[in-house]
Amino acid sequence: TVVTEEQYRTAVRLRDAVHRHPVAGKLLAEIGRAELSITWMHERTGIRIKSRFDWLCSALTDLKTARDVSRQAFEGACIRYGYALQFALYHDGAVKIGAGPLPVKAIAAEKDEPNDVAVVSVTADVLDYGRRQYERALDLLAYCSSKNLWPGVAQDEVELRLPPWVNTINGQNNEATEEVWPWNEEAQP
Repeated sequence: TVVTEEQYRTAVRLRDAVHRHPVAGKLLAEIGRAELSITWMHERTGIRIKSRFDWLCSALTDLKTARDVSRQAFEGACIRYGYALQFALYHDGAVKIGAGPLPVKAIAAEKDEPNDVAVVSVTADVLDYGRRQYERALDLLAYCSSKNLWPGVAQDEVELRLPPWVNTINGQNNEATEEVWPWNEEAQP
């Protein structure tokens, strides 16, 4: 993969910001294993699971980039992007292979300058929520595997409708007129 100069500069800024953070820097300075891949068997379903830990030291540590590392924003991102499921799966995998139980922590770094960083301790209720999510997902996978049935989101014909925002532009209700086009008449194809 070719990395652009801008991508490289961003990565270096993020790296430096994380290592300067008093808690994150200490975690990453510990003796540990980076990018450790494990496989384990989920006993109830018999499904083989593979996980890759970002950093395994005194805590199971995962690095995340975010737009906003404030507590409320990152809590929302954890639910929206499935981090709770991931954290629970990693935690349970570490226990299964004898590397845990360990506290689970996320190092969240903002993508844009000034690249603020937060270290987040993942609580038991978040792990329980994530565990319920991954258990449901594994149940579905086991069912689909046993039936060799892999349904998509719509098994029957569905009706295509215009989304509500189509007729609302700049807070005004506009019918399908030329006002919706972002170019002027001279520039229209």
